[in-house]
Amino acid sequence: MFRLIAVDLDDTLLDSHKQLSSATIRGLKAAQAKGIKIVPCTGRPLPGVRTTLDALGLHGDDQYVIVQGGGVVQSTNGKIIAQKFLNHQDYQDFSTFATHVSAAGIDSNVITPAGDVYTADRNISKYTVLQAWENHAGIKVREPQEMPDDFVIAKGLLLGEPENLAKIQPQAEAEFGNRFTVIRSMPFMLEVMPRGVNKGWGLAQLTQYLGLHSDNVIAFGDEHNDLDMFDFAGTSVAVANGQDVVKDQADYITASNDEDGVVQALKHFKII
Repeated sequence: MFRLIAVDLDDTLLDSHKQLSSATIRGLKAAQAKGIKIVPCTGRPLPGVRTTLDALGLHGDDQYVIVQGGGVVQSTNGKIIAQKFLNHQDYQDFSTFATHVSAAGIDSNVITPAGDVYTADRNISKYTVLQAWENHAGIKVREPQEMPDDFVIAKGLLLGEPENLAKIQPQAEAEFGNRFTVIRSMPFMLEVMPRGVNKGWGLAQLTQYLGLHSDNVIAFGDEHNDLDMFDFAGTSVAVANGQDVVKDQADYITASNDEDGVVQALKHFKII
């Protein structure tokens, strides 16, 4: 029944040290040997997924990845299946809002389709530095008025301590909710993406391209931005360290990301 494993990376497939365990690598390669597609579904851009793809041997135009929170569906070689971006005006409007909430302890940046990080913050936050480091990206400090009219972004990010983000999230949803997708992807990160874009949208585009059905998909996640993927997939699995709302919606709860939870679930469902 299962022909595609859609798996979130951070805090789901990767352990607390952002690493793949040897057991996880062996388990996923066993699934691959049965002809099952392994598809990372992540908020990261493609450069931030390369280490994982290399470890799993996912190379070629017949292997796929869903990046930028669902906004880009492509082969691991870079062939685009589907994509949606925010235009220059969207970027300007996001930047105006980000400036407004900066007094509440919120930092911001935007990610280009290629994975470059741009910020107008002169005091670059630890969250932006961490994000750029994980995704092998540089950080470019630019004011919005410096950017050309054809500048597009994959998404805008609002970053801060979880309690500060919780205070401004209703404002972001009121400002952008009817126009963009606004979603909490990590406790310290709120993402603003093209309307309708999420991991579920990305999965729908890929399964249609591959001629598969949602029942052929088993999805793994831990965070709010995995819920749309759960809605689409025929079977959904939350890791034990996931958010309560994610575990409540999952069909099955497996062990934590530090206990090879993904592989344990694959064995539970007799996929490997």
